[in-house]
Amino acid sequence: EACASFFGVYLSTVSGNRLWLHHELSYFNPTDGETKSFEKIQDCYEEAGLKAKSQDVQFM
Repeated sequence: EACASFFGVYLSTVSGNRLWLHHELSYFNPTDGETKSFEKIQDCYEEAGLKAKSQDVQFM
């Protein structure tokens, strides 16, 4: 059960899609600060590019 939640948030973060990210986070009732933190992580993935995203997925 926890794995599905983790991967939902993880994949939405890596995807770069803010709407999907907010949808996945909504299950946890995050604070504004927590949401902003995940958005910053998402921005880092976007800046890092496809290679970094695919390498991170391989480690998972």
